[in-house]
Amino acid sequence: MNTKALRQKVLDLAIHGKLVPQNPNDESATVLLEKIRAEKAEKIKNGELKADKKDSFIFVGSDKRHYEQFSDGTVKDIEDEIPFVLPKNWAWCRLKEIISINPRNKLDENLEVSFIPMTYIDADYKNTHKQEKRVWKEIKTGFTHFAENDVAIAKISPCFENRKSVILHNLINGYGAGTTELFILRTTSVITSEYLLWIVKTDDFINAGVGNFSGVVGQQRLAKDVVENYLIPLPPFEEQQRIVSSINDAFSQINLIENNSTDLQTAIKQAKSKILDLAIHGKLVPQDPNDEPAEELLKRIATSDNRPYEKLDEEPFEIPDSWCWVKLSSICTKLVDGDHNPPKGIEEKTDYIMASSRNINYDRLDDLENVRYLTKEVFEIENERTKVEKGDLFFTSVGTLGRSCIYDGNYNICFQRSVTVLRTTINNQFLKYYFDSGYYQNYVVEHSTGTAQMGFYLKEMANSPIVVPPKEEQDRIVSQINELFMQLDQIQNNLV
Repeated sequence: MNTKALRQKVLDLAIHGKLVPQNPNDESATVLLEKIRAEKAEKIKNGELKADKKDSFIFVGSDKRHYEQFSDGTVKDIEDEIPFVLPKNWAWCRLKEIISINPRNKLDENLEVSFIPMTYIDADYKNTHKQEKRVWKEIKTGFTHFAENDVAIAKISPCFENRKSVILHNLINGYGAGTTELFILRTTSVITSEYLLWIVKTDDFINAGVGNFSGVVGQQRLAKDVVENYLIPLPPFEEQQRIVSSINDAFSQINLIENNSTDLQTAIKQAKSKILDLAIHGKLVPQDPNDEPAEELLKRIATSDNRPYEKLDEEPFEIPDSWCWVKLSSICTKLVDGDHNPPKGIEEKTDYIMASSRNINYDRLDDLENVRYLTKEVFEIENERTKVEKGDLFFTSVGTLGRSCIYDGNYNICFQRSVTVLRTTINNQFLKYYFDSGYYQNYVVEHSTGTAQMGFYLKEMANSPIVVPPKEEQDRIVSQINELFMQLDQIQNNLV
């Protein structure tokens, strides 16, 4: 289940006035806005507040169209900007009309307050943050000020898109400061902090911000005027409280779904691990006494290759009588890593690529936009080392260790040292599943070497223990794993 989409549906219903029923006895939002404008005008008259030339308010004319009147008396028809029809007693307003942005604190120099860097603010829909204690004089300059119940919004990408927004609560002595990459929204008497928070977490608000980012790529930010001029659907104050309560109830249920989904995904992962464990111990499918023993297969391979296979001196665990333990090198016709001194790529995209361990997922080649592009001439030189063919196994041997996939033959591809290429005399899909097993993954970790970057290099890999069932049983094991994994994947896909 797509719980993110479900949350957005709840928020969408909320801002359209369809989440809770309207109460005709609630004081209308229009009256609330008129009161706050009157209070503001009185403060300006008494010199408590400066008039702002950008001030405006929205009203509905006798023709039922929406207009915006500015402080200089001019009026503009904004009907085309109104996104949808609101319930009776709701009103449209610009966000700047009902909040103040980035207000400053005037506090005692030695007052203990909260300090909140960006990393302390949780993303998505959590509405949680951490904090640390600081003295006001240490953080009053060079940081963004805030107070209890202010709404904080990350303004830099990708924190903004990730919904790093939160109501600041339980602040030390009610005040604090933090990262400069925040917009602080302080509410007035017409809107609750909770309703405002859910507004800024809607897709509509996020899309409006992203669509008007300022700055260069990598340093893009939400523009202040986008926040100020954002059109907000304002319900009556009492209805805001009912909406917030309903959102919280709905999100609590969604949290339960997510927790159960996480538990099920963990169970699926554990089930796959158990299936592979049973498979490599010879307990997934029954043995057939008519199968040719693995040792006979290995002898025949050794004769054709004119090289003896190497049994292990000590067997890591017990296996069926018809199976055999060998060193990996005994079943490989190719075991080679990529270039240790790879050439520089060219800027122009070509049909010839040099990949690395980052391009090997657990079952496929991946992220092939991030490779080194080579000329045909350079590729032909590099390809002499690995000469990959369809069906070869790719294994990550430097950096992130132990990922593998079977090559489908669709690319002109060679590799850097971080990938090992294998061609074997057994069922490569069985070997790939063996590589994926918890036993072999642990073996790789325990036998890797290095300091800054760990590696499971050719010598260690060649000597690694491999279990070989009879050829017919290898095929039956692969078929059974495929079937079971397909069923588990179908369950997991239904969770998305």
